[in-house]
Amino acid sequence: LQSLNNYLGITMEQMALLLGTTYRNLHRKDANEILDNSKTEKAIELATFARRGVQVIGSEQGFKEWIQSPIKALGNEKPLSFLDTTFGIQMVLKILGRLEQGVYS
Repeated sequence: LQSLNNYLGITMEQMALLLGTTYRNLHRKDANEILDNSKTEKAIELATFARRGVQVIGSEQGFKEWIQSPIKALGNEKPLSFLDTTFGIQMVLKILGRLEQGVYS
């Protein structure tokens, strides 16, 4: 989670919200302790999304800035605010696909 957290450029508090838990619950976990199935699945989904985002945007730093910037196609909301649900991640992935194709979003 720490690596994913750094890759997305977010705090552990934000990561906890994306995983549907509290920072305190994440902080209590041992480094060797395994997350439950739903949190593991969500972390994998976020990692896959982040990898795709870096591919489309072109750099890790550019991707970090992009997910923190208001996007017109998302009602001037930040992509980060949609990453707490699978549906939200799919919406943001569609916007990345449009960017990749050169369609203004």
